[in-house]
Order: sequence, then structure tokens, then C-alpha cells
Amino acid sequence: ETITIEVPDETYASKVRVSLEGSGRVLSLAEVQVFGRGFWQPSAAPSLSFEPTSAPTGAPSSAPTSAPTSNGNAALNLLQKYNEEADAAVKDQYVQLAIEILKTGLLDDSTRRALSSLVSLHKM
Repeated sequence: ETITIEVPDETYASKVRVSLEGSGRVLSLAEVQVFGRGFWQPSAAPSLSFEPTSAPTGAPSSAPTSAPTSNGNAALNLLQKYNEEADAAVKDQYVQLAIEILKTGLLDDSTRRALSSLVSLHKM
């Protein structure tokens, strides 16, 4: 049995669904033909371009500094001091402080005090 369903030209669709009523009915995809024209409709999401921009679109929010500006940099500095240290106990403290800074995500007062005392121990 062949059934033809015509729809108006201005009908837009992205899917065709065929339902068979009754139990045990099977429809092979080879038995369905859909004719139409492709159309483009912009999505709600922003588009992505692979073309590079010719210039930066904004200015930096602040001037770069040579001092550490993040907890990651503070932890990295501790690990660099670890490489310079000979005393195993002090090395362990450097690692513990670096881990604490990275775990908590902040350089709080107690960590600053521990860091300060460790640096003064290192200078002795």
C-alpha cells in the first residue's frame, strides 16, 4: 500500500516520523521516501568561526606584573624553593604548604604565617 501525504511548500520540518497502528507491524526504512528542499535556520546558540581575528577585541584589565598573582604561582614558588633546599624536614614543609595552597584555593593567614616562618628558617 502506498500513501502520499503532501504538505504546503512553506512547511518546515527537520524530521519525518512514521507510525504504524496495530501490533506486530514493521516498516522498513527503504519503504519511506521523503522529498523536499533543504533549508537553513539559524540556531539560538552563537556561531563559531575558525577565522582568526585580526586584532585583540579587548584591552587587558590590568598591567601584568612579575610578582606571583595566583595561588598556583605561590605553590610553584614553594616547589622551586624545595629544589634549592638541602634539609629534608624543610623540604617536607615546602611540599605541605604548596599542597595546602592548592587544596584550599586560597592563601589564608595561617598559611601565610607558616610560609613566613618557613622562609625565615630557610634564611638561617
